[in-house]
Amino acid sequence: MIETASEKRPWQPSAFGIFARPQTAAALVAAWLAAALFFNLFPQIDLAVSHFFFDEDAMAQGLRMHGLLFPLLTSGPLNLFRDIMQYGTVALAVVVLASIIVETFLHHSLIDSMVRARTTLLLVYLLGPLLFANVLTKPLVGRPRPLQTDVFGGDAPFVPAAQFSSNCTSSCSFVSGEAASHFWLFGLLAIVPRHLRLAVLVPLTVLVGFSAMLRVSFGAHFLSDVVLGGFSTLVLYALTASVLEYARFLPWIARRVAD
Repeated sequence: MIETASEKRPWQPSAFGIFARPQTAAALVAAWLAAALFFNLFPQIDLAVSHFFFDEDAMAQGLRMHGLLFPLLTSGPLNLFRDIMQYGTVALAVVVLASIIVETFLHHSLIDSMVRARTTLLLVYLLGPLLFANVLTKPLVGRPRPLQTDVFGGDAPFVPAAQFSSNCTSSCSFVSGEAASHFWLFGLLAIVPRHLRLAVLVPLTVLVGFSAMLRVSFGAHFLSDVVLGGFSTLVLYALTASVLEYARFLPWIARRVAD
């Protein structure tokens, strides 16, 4: 069947706006590397922030249980909030996957900005929190968590951010997978109506920031792990969204795009 001009549709602008530009992606990659270097050169920042949540008196008394050294770790309400954020994020990712499956059956294509937006959301969830944070950086970098270090009652030495180490082999500190997954929620703004985005952004920022800092208060991550973990998701949003804009040049899509 020969496609006619009437069957063609214009390529819709990206719902991610300037985040879908290669220049933005390059700038964010450079910013992430600069932040990693900053935390590496000034490790006292990580130590100072973690010390704020650490109970030195408990350590002086020889109480080495993590829940005593980092008291907030045993807080019922805070752990409940953490669980809600964790499972809520997973549930939203499943909803995005389901919507993509439905759109596939309805023969919707990447010409539609919302299809590209949801595809970006799913890809970033897989590439960021799952692959980059938990599969690649944690075992590769090998940074011990705060509560595993001798500074905070553990046995391993403190290792600055973005510095390779053999002092941790699994479930390591750098980067925070939970921060990466919670920052993924910001991408949902792309599928929220424009006039509602600011109203959603403000409470979302509070929720994401609070949940990310919980990991620091529990002694599970240093500040740099959280910042770089969350920031890595924003970098992947820009990279993925900008790459998907080139889908318009794929032969089976280009023939359906109106000039």
